[in-house]
Amino acid sequence: MFSLVLLTSGVIAQTCVAEWGQCGGGGPNEPWNDNYPYSGPTNCCSGLTCVYGNDWWSSCLTVSGPTAPPTDPPTDPPTDPTPSPTRNPTPSPTRDPTPSPTRNPTPSPTPSPTRDPTPSPTQAPVPTPDPTAAPTKQHFVTTDLWTNTQSGEGTYYGDYTDSASDGYNVVSSDAESPASCAFSGVLGDDSIKAFNVDNFVAVGLHNLFDEGIACGMCIKYWSLEGDIGEGTAMIVDACEGCQDGDLDFALNGDGRYDMEWEAIDCPVEDTKFQYTFNGSQKWYLKMQIRNNKVPIAKVELKQEGEWFEMWRGITDEALNALTGIPVGLSTNGHFMAGSLYTPNNIGAYEMPLELRITSIFGETVLDEIDLPWTEFPLNFDVVPVQDDSGWSAPYTGSAQFVDGSNASPTRRRLDGLLQQLNN
Repeated sequence: MFSLVLLTSGVIAQTCVAEWGQCGGGGPNEPWNDNYPYSGPTNCCSGLTCVYGNDWWSSCLTVSGPTAPPTDPPTDPPTDPTPSPTRNPTPSPTRDPTPSPTRNPTPSPTPSPTRDPTPSPTQAPVPTPDPTAAPTKQHFVTTDLWTNTQSGEGTYYGDYTDSASDGYNVVSSDAESPASCAFSGVLGDDSIKAFNVDNFVAVGLHNLFDEGIACGMCIKYWSLEGDIGEGTAMIVDACEGCQDGDLDFALNGDGRYDMEWEAIDCPVEDTKFQYTFNGSQKWYLKMQIRNNKVPIAKVELKQEGEWFEMWRGITDEALNALTGIPVGLSTNGHFMAGSLYTPNNIGAYEMPLELRITSIFGETVLDEIDLPWTEFPLNFDVVPVQDDSGWSAPYTGSAQFVDGSNASPTRRRLDGLLQQLNN
């Protein structure tokens, strides 16, 4: 990115930063951030301007418009080696203490993402009338969760708040959420009814969270003991110490109690998908989809007539060796496109963005985002760059999963048998 040249006088001089090179960043001014302030080179070569990308990355660019894809900026802060825990509950006298959710965990290695473009379909399945199994590999979030009762322990890690000034808010209406699913600005928005549930929960980082597939999944729960009671909840966070089936509630309380639960379709009613973009531009996309009836298995983006799969997950050692992205860095349930994550499809991405979204039940719908790049919350094509957080400028789509869990052939057969018995 830059080099040091030894002059004859013995003085070391710094050369300028070339196009697409880093000229700023360092992340937010927070006690946990050792990278702040940025201490690297800032002097762009002649004809280039240092343009803000996000808190972690600024690039030297030609302000009249890029002609080649830039290096993707880091999408999230580096994993804190000693993450600050969420509020620690007071354990029940006769039971073990409640595990604290980890905000920035370092997970076990995960499989490398799919990088080859998906072949163009012969027809657009909107939705697929007789869906097949979802092509994206699932480990813990499976269709069986909708038909089989699950069991685990219910714990507490403190009541969620509606303002960042009041601590660790797992969801919010007016602030950015630091939780693993990063659901920011979602409360009080009548256009996304999926969040109209009784509670919010964290699930095991190394199991049910499933690299973000569980983000936004709704459940129906009931306690077999204790005072948690029964109701509906949405998964919005990951818990480092939780076992598969455990539910860590964003409630005040202490102790751990036996629970049972089943996955349910979120109460979206007639509302559509909502999209947010974080630090996105023509060469780099970080997109969140929320208000989905059931979990999303994969998202494909159409480029030059071909579909390719966007990437979502947690960086493993293979992706680290290929790209240099730190191991354990999570996309927080976001879908990524760019030279680091989809090297075979690096842009430029042109409007409208055509999306093909597939649920874990195999239902596929098409949606389109038609928003001028100059109106994106954050992009490299406008000088000065618009410095708004992506979550604060959501885009409402025109699609939603129609069948939800009823798209499952097994579910259809069960419903048919129940109907015969009732008749």
